[in-house]
Amino acid sequence: MYDRIRPSWIVRLALWQGWGITLRVVLLILLAEVLQGVLAPRIAIAGAVPNFPLVALACIAMRTNPTLAAWAGFLSGLIEASLQNHLIGSFIVSRVLACYATAFLPMTLNPQRRLSAVLALLILTTLAQGLLYLFAPSVLGGEFVETNLRALVYNIGMVLLAFGICRRWLPLSLLEDDRRYGTFNL
Repeated sequence: MYDRIRPSWIVRLALWQGWGITLRVVLLILLAEVLQGVLAPRIAIAGAVPNFPLVALACIAMRTNPTLAAWAGFLSGLIEASLQNHLIGSFIVSRVLACYATAFLPMTLNPQRRLSAVLALLILTTLAQGLLYLFAPSVLGGEFVETNLRALVYNIGMVLLAFGICRRWLPLSLLEDDRRYGTFNL
């Protein structure tokens, strides 16, 4: 009488554990890039513009393994450099290296705490923007530091909100085996 509803093959593929995490990370990066292009200039305060992709990368680095975090940094750097008409290679390398290094923080910090996400954001932003300035300096150093410090203060408030969303989308229960046994393969 009552037939069981079976989801389509694409829904089952998206919910499958391995692809599910990857697709969720890709969706988070795409959402952050869209928000950066559409919403960020409108909510600027005193010249401080939030950087949604860096906030998303910090949350992803705290919730996933270094390999997936590096791929997320690659995707984010590629999209962000393409949208801003900058040098693509410098964006990609800075984001990949920063995400890979930040993804090792959960080995020493509790990835469930919001303050750990704030520390991850501080480290990721310093590494990513510092490497970007090292590879492709575009403005004077003082102006670059001032702009990034303003954005960093803004991003700290954003990461506290975004980390709650990431805890729902990227549960640690899916990734505990990788962390417990020291393997970083998906």
